[in-house]
Amino acid sequence: MKKKNGRLVKTFMVGVPIIYETISGVPVNGEIISIRNDSIFVKVVNVRTMRNDLGSLFRDTINTYIVQDHYKSIRKIMLFDRLYNRKNFGMEKVEQILYLGGAGYLVLNLFNGSFTNEKLTSKKNLGRLGISLGALGTGLFLRKIIRIENDFSSPRRHRIHYVNMNK
Repeated sequence: MKKKNGRLVKTFMVGVPIIYETISGVPVNGEIISIRNDSIFVKVVNVRTMRNDLGSLFRDTINTYIVQDHYKSIRKIMLFDRLYNRKNFGMEKVEQILYLGGAGYLVLNLFNGSFTNEKLTSKKNLGRLGISLGALGTGLFLRKIIRIENDFSSPRRHRIHYVNMNK
């Protein structure tokens, strides 16, 4: 995986776990067993929780199979690199507090204004609405900046670069 500017983000090789989504929308989760001829071969293990004769639960492997995809048929790849992942716990919490606090204060202010028959356009009320809309807008802005779509690589920001090692 490389960024559009050519900076290397993540390297995938044999034995590395990978989660990706194909162009047709099929999710694949497994371990890379081979990369050759522009294709990736992934061993998928289907593990489920089962009940035994005594009624207790245990995890059992139902089946394993190999999925083969051309590298151009991969739409998104899950990135696990902590250095690359921009999601910061503190900033994510600030974004949520601003978003929910601004929306809650806006609804509460509108409800209280209608209950006390205060005009919506009064100077005192407009100041409170401005503060709540500012917090709500800041929360939405931070949400747009911080959030990465399920930690998947964005096709707009990254590209898959295949290196042929056979030559």
